Amino acid sequence: MLQTVASGALHAAIIAAAVYATAGAAPGLPATLRDTSMVFLPPDPPRVSTPTTPIDAVVTDAPPKGFQEIPTVLDVPSSIPPVDLSVPFNRDDWTGIGKPGGRHDGVAVVDSTSAAPAFVAGEVDEPVSTVLIPAPRYPPALRAAGIEGEVVVQYVVDTTGLVEPASWSVLRATQDGFREPAREAILAGRFTPARVSGRKVRQLVQQVVRFAMR
Repeated sequence: MLQTVASGALHAAIIAAAVYATAGAAPGLPATLRDTSMVFLPPDPPRVSTPTTPIDAVVTDAPPKGFQEIPTVLDVPSSIPPVDLSVPFNRDDWTGIGKPGGRHDGVAVVDSTSAAPAFVAGEVDEPVSTVLIPAPRYPPALRAAGIEGEVVVQYVVDTTGLVEPASWSVLRATQDGFREPAREAILAGRFTPARVSGRKVRQLVQQVVRFAMR
């Protein structure tokens, strides 16, 4: 009996000590949590990929102003060929006006190969004649050195009596310093255009521009 009472007292003491220890530790937990905060970050918005427009590696030129052609059929087909209905038809592209292979809304292109031919003096009835050519400026360095010379040039006079700049060329020059003054003088000149059967034509002209001290 005494042993039972002693055992009960011991268990009671252990339980009381545990309760006391728990009660003393409890106030410390809220103090620790009071300085702690939780922040909930919103999730990242989903990435939306922006479609990019592809860039053509090759930029084609606009078609010339002209018309379409029907390709020549060498082998007669035994069946009706397929027709691409996605290609719009415009009757203005089949007028036969302009350059073959072009379109009615194309770009007007001046083809240098289609320009009127340039005649030479022996092929015209009335050759080019000079109205006015200003005196070429004498290069100061060559004048100071007392150097004279000449430049043999070639150019085309158009039907308006003006020199076509693209046709200019120097065949021979005794001094390179005379080239540019000769060009300036000839391009500033005025001419009477050549004629064939009364019609104004382009003519190829060769001329000697001389530089003299006198």
